[in-house]
Amino acid sequence: MGLRDQLAAIEHERWASWQRYLHSKLVRVGECSECHEAEVLVLPRDLFERWERQISTLYSELTEAEQLSDMKEVDKYWPLIHDPLRAALDQGTQWRERGRYWTCRWCGCVGSTKEELVHAAECPLGVISQLLTP
Repeated sequence: MGLRDQLAAIEHERWASWQRYLHSKLVRVGECSECHEAEVLVLPRDLFERWERQISTLYSELTEAEQLSDMKEVDKYWPLIHDPLRAALDQGTQWRERGRYWTCRWCGCVGSTKEELVHAAECPLGVISQLLTP
């Protein structure tokens, strides 16, 4: 299974989990007298208003708890993105035992730790490094 399929599978599970939760919050308001099945399911007002507020709020303006909830969803697929990028970053740097420093194989920058490497603007490892920085 390729990366796109893996991400799609995680997205489907995220969506299905949300739908299970949402459906558990619906309230039955009427029953069919013959089959006793719900004719109407209603979402309670407090949930509707909370979710409407969240829909119209930028991530940066959500509460800390709401942001944490979104981050937990990202954590489900973050390893699929992070791990290959981290591996590329690790493979692109090299420890120089003789001089006791790290060097980038792409742009040639040096540092006493990988984190101290200051990559050239066009260096792909610099871009990867920025993506992995929390």
